[in-house]
Amino acid sequence: MPSTPAPENTEAESDEIMFKDIEITTINGFIGLAIHWLAIPFVFTLLFVTYFTAPTLVLGVILQVAIVIVWFLMFNSYLIINPNEAQVLQFFGKYSGTVDDEGFHFLLNPLYEKQKISLRIRNFESTKLKVNDVNANPIEIAAVVVWKVVDAAEALFEVDNYHDYVQIQSEAALRAMATKYPYDVIEEKDLGGIALSSHQEIIAHELQLSVEERLKRAGIQVL
Repeated sequence: MPSTPAPENTEAESDEIMFKDIEITTINGFIGLAIHWLAIPFVFTLLFVTYFTAPTLVLGVILQVAIVIVWFLMFNSYLIINPNEAQVLQFFGKYSGTVDDEGFHFLLNPLYEKQKISLRIRNFESTKLKVNDVNANPIEIAAVVVWKVVDAAEALFEVDNYHDYVQIQSEAALRAMATKYPYDVIEEKDLGGIALSSHQEIIAHELQLSVEERLKRAGIQVL
């Protein structure tokens, strides 16, 4: 009897992170300036020697035109990275790498599309949510989430808009947290348990873990 093939784990495949930061090679920006403004014009000028003979004239003109095009494209090769900042590079729609070392850089490929992203710490204050606690008592609850991007490629390519993603997932985690516990210990069954109003450190830590679990696909760390 032929064996039945094992079912594919589609859930595991869907949870797989497709994009992670990849370090890309750059050269010092000042060396790039020398290449752009000294070496390339020198080669262009040197090709004038091909004008003296007819067989090499056409080749020289073609090479000079190509050098002029490359020279103008090289203006896109300059890259300045500020502290706690990264720039994600794409080549005709394909992710190529991330530069996050602060300083003046020069890209070997002038055709990269660059997208800047901040790695600084940010605050998000949720709106006041009207929910029912575990005892079905209506309460209003809010939270302040401190977060930062730790993987630029994940933040840009794994979710549609990482700012909105932080807001929606944080409020969803807060709503779920509020329905697990009573706001205050006013019923006998709640004695000795955790309450939202009196165990704020425990609630805050659990909320941090819950939000971080929801945001891990977006390259975001909750602080």
